[in-house]
Order: sequence, then C-alpha cells, then structure tokens
Amino acid sequence: MHAEPVAIEQTEQGGAGDLAESPLGALLPGGCVRPGTAVSAGGDMPLLLALAAEVSADSAGWAAVGLPDLGPLAAADAGLDVGAGLWVDEPGRHRVLSRVVDELEGADRPRLYVLEIAGAVPRVKIGVSTHPRTRVQQHVTEMTRYQHGLVDAYVTAPRGDHLAADRAEGQAHRWMRKIFAPIGTEEFAYGDFDFGVVRADQAVRIQGEAGAW
Repeated sequence: MHAEPVAIEQTEQGGAGDLAESPLGALLPGGCVRPGTAVSAGGDMPLLLALAAEVSADSAGWAAVGLPDLGPLAAADAGLDVGAGLWVDEPGRHRVLSRVVDELEGADRPRLYVLEIAGAVPRVKIGVSTHPRTRVQQHVTEMTRYQHGLVDAYVTAPRGDHLAADRAEGQAHRWMRKIFAPIGTEEFAYGDFDFGVVRADQAVRIQGEAGAW
C-alpha cells in the first residue's frame, strides 16, 4: 500500500491554517500544499520530503505512514522537525492481517466486511464475500490506484447461505444510509467505522436469530 508523509496544520485556535505558499508551486494544484491533505510525489522521496518539510514548518505535527525506511536522520536532513513527527508502519495492512487472517479458517461461508478508507473523501465500505481476505486485498489494490488508503478493517462471524448474507448486507446499508451519504451502493462518505462494525454485526445477528442462517 502506498503511503506518504502527511502534514497537519493548525491555527492558534486549533482550526485549519492558511494555505502554505510553495516555491514548488508549479508542481502543485493551486500552487500550494493545502492544509490537511496527503501529498504524493510518485515515488520521488526527496521531493516528497521537501514538500512535507515545507508544509509542516509551522504545523502542530506530521506523520510518516507506511515508510519504514525513513529514518529520523533523513527526516531531519530534509528539514522535518523530528520531535513533532510520528512513524506508523502500514497500519491498515497490519490490522487486516491481525483481524482477518486469524479468523478465516473454513471461510467457505459468506461474511460481511467493513473497511475504513482514507482519501479526499473519507469513507466506510460494507460488503459481503465468501472469501473476504482475497476481497479485502483486491480493495487495497483498487485504493492504491486511486490514491486512497486502508485505515482499518473488520470481518463478521461466518454464517450460512448467500441469500441471508445479502439480506444482512442490505440491512447494514440501510442503517448506514440513515446517517451517512452513500457513494454508490457499498460506500458511505465520512462514515464512522465503529458504527459500521456494530451495524454489520447486528445485521448478521438478526439474520441468525430469524433462523435464516
């Protein structure tokens, strides 16, 4: 999964700061790095670090996500304040492995899965699959293509037939639509991941209590 250093800007009141004017403005939409946005440099690490250092100069802090080879010395040489930095080694992929892989013995029955996705419009996705590990990996590939990132993932307990699984998925989607704006049929803009997990589990449980599974 591709990830980048992200700068977090705040004013004294804790809100978003002004846009950071950049000498690299010719490379940037609008000529500057916008507060709270992720910055991608197409694999050019020196350029990425230069952008991150510039936008984080007056910020509360920054984080390097999924960049295990970035050491404090390299960050400091690029102008980043190491004391204000946070290193996170691919949290999405690690959480998927810890929450999903160990639960998938005999995964020949459909399960609901819930994904928390970072991007220009953060979202929560609820889907159903007989092979959730493979499906989640496919989603990670798709996210990378569109410069989205997997933040967290959850898979419900396995149950029986596909018809009941589809009903549970539909029920979870209906609950989500009451609060969050849908993006297509399975995704919800600015959705709450924990809320999605609770609703997915509840939908599965209701179908089980109804004798469908």
